[in-house]
Amino acid sequence: MNAAAGPIPAVPADPGDARLPWPAAPEPTTDPAVDAVLARLDGLGTLPVSEHEALYGSVHDDLFAELDSDTGSAG
Repeated sequence: MNAAAGPIPAVPADPGDARLPWPAAPEPTTDPAVDAVLARLDGLGTLPVSEHEALYGSVHDDLFAELDSDTGSAG
């Protein structure tokens, strides 16, 4: 826990709103293929929690493959 930022609230500020603040979308990279993979996270907040693991796993695998494919072009 970052003492300067304080603890993350356990309940929403407005008890009538059951949603917690959602992180902002990541900033674009210089790689359109990576951006396309990351864009799949945009809808995460609308998925049931039971589907999050599958999406994160898929994004992880696709990012790994995309970034790994770039290593052959370094020179």
